[in-house]
Amino acid sequence: MPDTSPAGIAIPVDRIIREMARSAHAGFFGRVEISISLTPEALKGVTLSVRREHKLRSSDKAEHISAAEHETERERSVTQTVSQLKQKLQLSAGLAKIVGHFQDGRMTTCEVVDQTDSLITTE
Repeated sequence: MPDTSPAGIAIPVDRIIREMARSAHAGFFGRVEISISLTPEALKGVTLSVRREHKLRSSDKAEHISAAEHETERERSVTQTVSQLKQKLQLSAGLAKIVGHFQDGRMTTCEVVDQTDSLITTE
């Protein structure tokens, strides 16, 4: 079972090995790219961790608005402010692809590349 630590979810290495091994035959010179992405179904496993820091300000005077109005106005401000971020609230994988380089069917190097095409590690 993949690791579900807060830092990320491990990708099963056996699937990567299986796909890379398809090119491990005599006469194959080149590279194999395995792209990694998230699907909308992945959101079923997404959790939100909420942390609140609350400060009391005793010098502030309470507004004299009924409780119902008070909550609605504040809730509207939350909805309006967070809605402005909607386009930025996209969950994506930092790991974008794995690139294996082959010479005559033997893997010579394997790279993990992030979304910006920056190399993460080389083996």
